[in-house]
Amino acid sequence: DTNKVQVSLFADLNDDIAIAKPEIPDCEHWKEYQQASKEKELIGQYLTSHPLNIYYMETLMCNGLDVMLSEDLEEYKGKELCFGGIITTAFEGKTKNGKDYGKITLTDYSNSYEFPLFGKDYSDYRNHIREENAIFIQGTLDHKWGNTKNPLEFKITNIGPLEELGKNKIKSITLIVNAEEITPKIMEELYKRVIKDASKVSDEQKIASKEVEPDESALEYVPLKINLYDDKGNIVPMFSRRCTIMKSKALFDFLKEYDMFKYRIDK
Repeated sequence: DTNKVQVSLFADLNDDIAIAKPEIPDCEHWKEYQQASKEKELIGQYLTSHPLNIYYMETLMCNGLDVMLSEDLEEYKGKELCFGGIITTAFEGKTKNGKDYGKITLTDYSNSYEFPLFGKDYSDYRNHIREENAIFIQGTLDHKWGNTKNPLEFKITNIGPLEELGKNKIKSITLIVNAEEITPKIMEELYKRVIKDASKVSDEQKIASKEVEPDESALEYVPLKINLYDDKGNIVPMFSRRCTIMKSKALFDFLKEYDMFKYRIDK
């Protein structure tokens, strides 16, 4: 009887009734670093991209954090070191004596390391203690209090936004290639994947770009130069006034695929 009652409840329903699917709202696409951050939050790792990809060339100028994890730090004693990465954890608090301090976990492509900030280091660089900030940390390894009996410690000399390394040290990128190896298809791929042509940006886009805060797209591109050469030793240097080139990991992925190109960072 119960089954009959249950059937009768739906007996009069029209089989042709269609259930409407929920509409997907028209939303703005996440920026690459936002998507990477959400992936890390949900599944514990970066899946489709890494937030450092837009700073890939800057990371090449830095030491890997594996240096700080080395069992033999004496090799790096007294040397100027520079680490670049994303702040994955940030903490601010007070010591037992009531003094402010902070600590950050910096993560690069392979490793993570925690840097404490006390005293003047904390007061000078506290504005950078924010999770998901891309920063560089410069300093030297030396014995604590200058006493060789004490263990080596990292003494911070500067902290800043990671993109500042690129602004200060990457003036342009020169691609070097044999003219005889260039084909229209290769140039089309180069143009499509890693080059931005200012002449193709509309007036509306130019106006809009001045009204919003710069995002990673503004950080990725630098002036482009190309040196064409032939087997006879002739070299033709060229500079593009309208085209810029990516300095992110996308460029290195392209260069790996099309290995006839060599590159030079112009500082």
